[in-house]
Amino acid sequence: MGQAGADPLGQPAASAQRPGQGGTRWSCVQFPARDPVRGGDAIRPGDRILGPVAHHGICGRAVELCARAVQPDSDPAARWLVGADALPAAAPHHRVATVSPGGFAGGGPVRQLAAGVALHARWSAAARRAGVSRPVRRHAGRDRPVTVERDGVAARAGAAFPRRILSGMRPTGRLHLGNYVGALENWVRLQEAGWSNFHMVADWHMLTTGHEDTSALQSDIHEMVVDWLAAGLDPKRCVLFVQSAVQEHAELHLLLSMLVSKARLERIPTLKEQIRDLHLDEATISYGHLGYSVLQAADILLYKASHVPVGEDQVPHVELTRELARRFNFLYCQDREPVFPEPEAQLTAFPRLRGLDGSRMSKSLGNTILLADSPEEIAAKVKQAYTDPKKIRANDPGRPDADPLDGHPGCVVYEYQRKFNPGGAADVAARCRAGTLACVPDKGHLSEVLAAALAPVRERRARWSADPSAVRDVIADGNRRARAVAEATMDEVRSAMGLKPRAALAR
Repeated sequence: MGQAGADPLGQPAASAQRPGQGGTRWSCVQFPARDPVRGGDAIRPGDRILGPVAHHGICGRAVELCARAVQPDSDPAARWLVGADALPAAAPHHRVATVSPGGFAGGGPVRQLAAGVALHARWSAAARRAGVSRPVRRHAGRDRPVTVERDGVAARAGAAFPRRILSGMRPTGRLHLGNYVGALENWVRLQEAGWSNFHMVADWHMLTTGHEDTSALQSDIHEMVVDWLAAGLDPKRCVLFVQSAVQEHAELHLLLSMLVSKARLERIPTLKEQIRDLHLDEATISYGHLGYSVLQAADILLYKASHVPVGEDQVPHVELTRELARRFNFLYCQDREPVFPEPEAQLTAFPRLRGLDGSRMSKSLGNTILLADSPEEIAAKVKQAYTDPKKIRANDPGRPDADPLDGHPGCVVYEYQRKFNPGGAADVAARCRAGTLACVPDKGHLSEVLAAALAPVRERRARWSADPSAVRDVIADGNRRARAVAEATMDEVRSAMGLKPRAALAR
């Protein structure tokens, strides 16, 4: 993966599992469709007939009931990738059928297989009496059925779309190590591997929680783009742009908002977490904040991204994006090629780095190391890093790893050693456990490691910071390139929806 030119997403990943089951660290939650409960014999056009299953001890065939009204069908859940060298696992070809929207034939539904072969679903009397009514629950780690939407629209999606990523950040000024490890490092790897990279300064997203004071917004945008360039992003090989400079984001956001219900948005886990963490009143949350994930879906789909590098907390947003893409393609692309792909979420191999005090890394908490920090500033900050409160004397055995018995979250210094000194981290841990390595020299060594790792970043940052006009030119050029792609996508969207093309509106 680290070699230039290697395909960072070249191998299938194993089926996703819940934490504690081994494998990946995240399991995406698939929310059930909110539809009145129907019995197992209440089959409607659009319902999928799945293979034989056991339901509460009763064998029969399960029906996945199609979502009604504006909510998209519940399958498939967003797939995701761990590390930059993985692809989503290919789903096994289960026998899946859909009920024809054209009606019923001979007293029973017209069923279609992926290959157009009829599937004769026979329900046992016991299964009918049991009233199998809810969608089949797909647990992480189990195989998921291939989805075949009506007329094979979803089956065609993704076949002709470019290998492209879309990722961005809210402009908060200078970036820290957490931003570098969680995002920038992976962006650069994908760039070096030849991917089509679009990276967005999400200034509209910034307004969802920071609309009261925008006085520092423009300077924060500039500083963040400088850090992107310092991290190694090459404006000749990727597109760096500002969200608000491409008006098509707002237009697609509006159109997609017609395809999702308020109840679906309220089930987004990150929205609930923000309401809790920011002590917001759920009754007074703004319309823009509620629709944050729809705007995010518009950001992704506008550039037809095939993969979205995200943090674990953003995986449900990618699931919503997939639902909206699927819903749009079904409604408006029955007689044409799909407009949108269903993007895959991609997690980095080291998705999160804790702050120096062991809590969430945040500049507001003062527990970060900035990419622009000098070696002296790094050393001063590392001295305050959390280690092991039980290691009082230098020769006391330490606990580099977490100890759940007494709530010890693990030594932050060791966590940073594992990331930035992978070859020597095991030796550091062994000496710590044996009591032959004290915390002070360990912190001193880590300071040197971090200073050396960030030296190229600091050099590039100094070069870009000395030429602000060059940074502005990079942003302007990225805005132009992003706008060209966005305009072409919106032409397709308008054509598919039967809206007048942009050229006709100008006359």
